[in-house]
Amino acid sequence: MVFLDVLVNWGCRRCLHKEDYSFDEDEVSSSSKPSQYPLLGFKDRHLEDDYLEYLVVASKARIILGYVTAILLYASGPFATCWVNFDSTLLVQRRYNTMSDAEKEEFRNDSDKGTWKYHFPNSVALAFSLVCAVLLMFIFGLVAVVCMYQMKRFEKYRTWIFYITPAVYLLYMAIAAFAFTFINQSLQPIFGDMSWIFMLIFTYASPLASLFFITLPPLVMLELMTVFVLAFLVIVPLCNPAGKLWNLIEDNAGVETYTVPTVMLCVLIVCVVVVSVIVDISNRQSFINKKIIEALTKQREQHLLQQKKRNENLVLSIFPPMVAKDLIRRQTRQTLKASQSGGDFGFGDMSLVRSVAHMHHEVTILFTDIVGFTAMSQTVAPQQVMEFLHKLFVRFDELVGRNALLWKVETIGDAFMVASGLEGVRLKSRKLTISHLSSIGSSISLCPATAAVLFGKSALAAARTLTMPNSMQCQIRAGVHTGDVCSGVVGSRMPRYCLFGDTVNTASRMESSGVPGRMQISEPTHALVCGENGFAWDERGYVEVKGKGKLKTYLLRESERGAD
Repeated sequence: MVFLDVLVNWGCRRCLHKEDYSFDEDEVSSSSKPSQYPLLGFKDRHLEDDYLEYLVVASKARIILGYVTAILLYASGPFATCWVNFDSTLLVQRRYNTMSDAEKEEFRNDSDKGTWKYHFPNSVALAFSLVCAVLLMFIFGLVAVVCMYQMKRFEKYRTWIFYITPAVYLLYMAIAAFAFTFINQSLQPIFGDMSWIFMLIFTYASPLASLFFITLPPLVMLELMTVFVLAFLVIVPLCNPAGKLWNLIEDNAGVETYTVPTVMLCVLIVCVVVVSVIVDISNRQSFINKKIIEALTKQREQHLLQQKKRNENLVLSIFPPMVAKDLIRRQTRQTLKASQSGGDFGFGDMSLVRSVAHMHHEVTILFTDIVGFTAMSQTVAPQQVMEFLHKLFVRFDELVGRNALLWKVETIGDAFMVASGLEGVRLKSRKLTISHLSSIGSSISLCPATAAVLFGKSALAAARTLTMPNSMQCQIRAGVHTGDVCSGVVGSRMPRYCLFGDTVNTASRMESSGVPGRMQISEPTHALVCGENGFAWDERGYVEVKGKGKLKTYLLRESERGAD
C-alpha cells in the first residue's frame, strides 16, 4: 500500500480502532455486522488485519494476472516502440556528436521542445535505461509476489504484497511522468499538437489497465488514480517545458476530436476506482460470511465435543473405566466407518462380550437387601417406594465413591450389589492406604475384602438413619463372599456390565441367609479380614445355604454394628 494507507494502518491504527468485534454465538445469530469506515475498512483494526490476510490469499490469481498483463502491455507498447526506434535515435545521437557547437545549437532550435532530441540529444542510453528499468521493475515485482506466495517463510508477511504492488505502480508513474515530460510531442508529425493525449492513452496509461485485474483496497486504488491524474493531467501538462499542453486544445480547431479520448481516459480512471469499491464490498461480504461459517462450525464442533464428552461420561458412569474405554474406542472406530459410508452412528451390532469379558481373581462381592421390603411395598404407593429406594441408594453410591477399590455393579429391586478388587476398575494397586471411615480410627492398609466390609458397616449405619414409607426403621441384611468372577457386557441394546460365577451366587446366599441388621461373611472372606485391627466377628457356625449345603459363616459383632 502507499503513503495514505501506510499512515492509516500503522500511524493511525490506535485512533481508528473503535470496537472489538467477535463472531460469537450472539453476533452470528443476529443480523448485526462489524461497522466500517468509508474506504478505511473495519473499525476493528484486528478484524481489518484478518481481512487483508484473507484478501491477499483470495486475490492470488488476480494479482499475478495483473502483473502479467502490465508486463505484456508495457512490453508491447513503450518498450517495443523504443527498441523499434533505437537505431534511428542512435544515428541522430552519433550525428549530433559530430556537430560543431553552432550546429548543435541550430539542431536544438530546429527540434520541438516536447521531444527527447531537444532536451537530451546526447543521452539515448538514458532513455533506453529508463525503459528497461520499468520493464525489469514489473518483472521483479512479479517474481517477488510469486515468491511470497510460494515460500513458506514469507507466509506471515503476505500482506506486504499490498505494499509492494502499489509501490511498483507508483515508481512506474514517476518514471513515466519524467519521460512523458520530455517526449510528449514526439508524435506531433502524426497527430499534430494534441499528440500528447494519444501518447498518454496508448503508451503510458495502457499498463495501468492491469489494475482492473488486481484486487487492491479502494483507498490504495484511489490514491494511485489520484497520483496518475495529478501527474499526467495536471502537473506535467501545466508545467511542461514545451508550454501548457492544455492550451493546445483551445488553439486546435478540432477540439472535439481530442476531447473524446480525454473524457474516455477520465471515465476509465473513475471506473477503476468504482470497480475497486464494488469488488471490495463483495470481498468484505465474503470475508464476513467466511467468519460466520467458521464461527458456526466452531460452535458445532464444540457442541459435538461436549455431546461426545457427555456420552463418554455416561458410559464411564455405567461401565468400569477399562470396559468403558474399550467401548468408546470401538464406538469411535465404528462412527468413523459409518461417517465414511453414510451409515448410522451408535453401538450397532458390536460384539461387546468378546471385547470386554475378563476373569478376576480374589474379588469380594457384597449384597444388601432391605428387611421387610416386600411387605412394605404391598402397603404403600409405588412412587413412595421408588423415592425411598432412591434416597437409600444415593447414600450407598456416595459410600462407593469414597473408595477406589469399590465398584457398584447393579441394583435389582431392593438389592444393592458391590464388587471390590475388580482389575481395571479405578484400581492402580491391590492395596490403598486411607483413613478409616468409622471407629477404626488409625490409618490401615486396605485389601479388597476389607474395603467391602467397611462399605457394609457404613451401609448398615446409613440404612438405620432412614425411615421406610410405612414408618418402620429401615434395616438391611448384608452378605459378603470372596472368590473368582468373570465380568462382561451383556446385550447390545441397553447393555449391562455383569459379574458371573459361583462367587456371585454365594455372596447372594450370604445375604439371603443372614440376620437382619447384621453383615454375614463367608469363611474365605473371614480369612482375609480376621487379622485386621478394629474388626470383631461372631462365629455363627455352619449355615444351610441353598444349592451349596452347609457353609461356615461369621457375623460382624453387635458392638461393631453399634459403633457405627
